[in-house]
Amino acid sequence: MHRLFIDQNVRIEVAWALREDGHEVVHASDADLERRDDESILRYANAGGLAIVTFDVDFAELAFWGRQPHHGIIRLRIEPQTPSHVLPILRRFFTTHSQESLKDSLVVLAENKVRIRRWE
Repeated sequence: MHRLFIDQNVRIEVAWALREDGHEVVHASDADLERRDDESILRYANAGGLAIVTFDVDFAELAFWGRQPHHGIIRLRIEPQTPSHVLPILRRFFTTHSQESLKDSLVVLAENKVRIRRWE
């Protein structure tokens, strides 16, 4: 099971489906964080031990390159951005990567490629 914060730019149907899969999931709209700045979202996710799932490249800048501790940033580079296309890729990734392995890591997840950058 993964603990995830789903950013506002990811469809809420993705959050619903991942919950049904048994993951603990908070969508930005559940936490009244839609339209909030990335730093507020990162603070919220960190306080809850949640990895962030987003299409937004700014989280990589803020958390990874800024060396802020976090519980994982999963940057989706998937087109189209529909739940039916995104969900199988996320599900495949979650079966092979634990929550703990995401800590302080930037994951760039594409249709046929996974790139993981860690800092310590």
